[in-house]
Amino acid sequence: MNYDLMFNLSLAALIVIVVSIILYFILRNPYEFPYYTVDFDVSGRRNVVMLDEIENYLPESVKDTGFFISRSGG
Repeated sequence: MNYDLMFNLSLAALIVIVVSIILYFILRNPYEFPYYTVDFDVSGRRNVVMLDEIENYLPESVKDTGFFISRSGG
């Protein structure tokens, strides 16, 4: 095999890799989602309905944070 051809192919592959890395850092999304986790203690309880736990938690968190939640009837 011709060594000039091997050199050109390896140089082309190196250029593609470098350009790909540069484009990755330029085009990546800088936004990070604000994850909010809450731990519900349901130990010692059977048949827990998580929807009820969340609905009970929401009014307490509204008092703590000052957010207003509007519940419209459907």
